[in-house]
Amino acid sequence: MKKKTSAQAERPESTDPVASQLGVARLRLGWTIEEASARTRLHLNVIRKLEAGDFDKFPSSAYARGFLKIYSRELGLDSKKILREFQPLHESDDSILDIRPEMLEALPTRASEPILTTRGIGLGVLGLVGLFVYPPGDA
Repeated sequence: MKKKTSAQAERPESTDPVASQLGVARLRLGWTIEEASARTRLHLNVIRKLEAGDFDKFPSSAYARGFLKIYSRELGLDSKKILREFQPLHESDDSILDIRPEMLEALPTRASEPILTTRGIGLGVLGLVGLFVYPPGDA
């Protein structure tokens, strides 16, 4: 019996052509699932579900399409092509009205907020300007 390398062990075996493309593209870039998660800011479980072809585990196919678009774009794949391939295989009549309250609690979230945001930079600049305009010790 052959042993799987760490990269092979990390890629779930999927019969879904869209999911297979995602895993192959990630491995071609040399990324671990953790690195892909950090780059896309998608939760690890979201990436695992996408690469395993577990699209039905998302609250609706709209979520799957959105995550596919983000992930395929970051992997350097043609996101429009990926979505075209995904659509006929996973066509469903779901809508936002089909989402039940218990599904909302399980919605995947982004991994973390960015450390440096526009708001943070703006507040920092305002603080520095305030120090120059009203230096400490002036009365």
